Amino acid sequence: MRQNVLFHGIPEEKNENCTTKMTEMLRKLKYPNTFGFEVVHRLGIYNPQSDRPRPIIAKMGSFSQADVLLKFGSKVKDQLRITPQTPTELRECRKQLVEVAEAARQKDRSCTSKFIAGELYLNNERHVHPLPRPTVRDILLMSDAEKKEAAETKFITTSRVVDGSTFTVRCAEAHSLPDCRALYKSLLLHPDNMSATHNTAAYRL
Repeated sequence: MRQNVLFHGIPEEKNENCTTKMTEMLRKLKYPNTFGFEVVHRLGIYNPQSDRPRPIIAKMGSFSQADVLLKFGSKVKDQLRITPQTPTELRECRKQLVEVAEAARQKDRSCTSKFIAGELYLNNERHVHPLPRPTVRDILLMSDAEKKEAAETKFITTSRVVDGSTFTVRCAEAHSLPDCRALYKSLLLHPDNMSATHNTAAYRL
């Protein structure tokens, strides 16, 4: 999903070729890089009664290509709206951040808020949004697919024995809050962590 970008407000045409359409549009806007499209199509089910065109989703060849295109989108936002495709948990997180911003402005009318790369800044200071920890219910209701994915998670592990106690550190790469939450589940399911007397989790995006 991190390789996907969405194009909004593009008029729909019968028998259109979305790849050709977006390639030509980006050329007109003088996009300086290679396009790197793998798959391009409309998102959702066509509704002939709707005047609102469905967004076009494009899967890029790599995350770096998607990132370059999104940065270009910020320069031509008056002509073309380009956004990342975000999972449900990330959209919920942004919704909560909007509520935080509104509450801050109600408390202090002089408070300024803005979003930069999906992060909230209040009075030019980055707001740290707490990671919602998985509950016992979340763990117990994990599907077989989620458990399999958790079991296959690769961690960099190192251990050290101090005064008869074993301290183990497990690290993994995360790119979003949902990633952190998924890794947290994987850690909680690990046999060593389940039997440990103390567990501490930390993350940085």
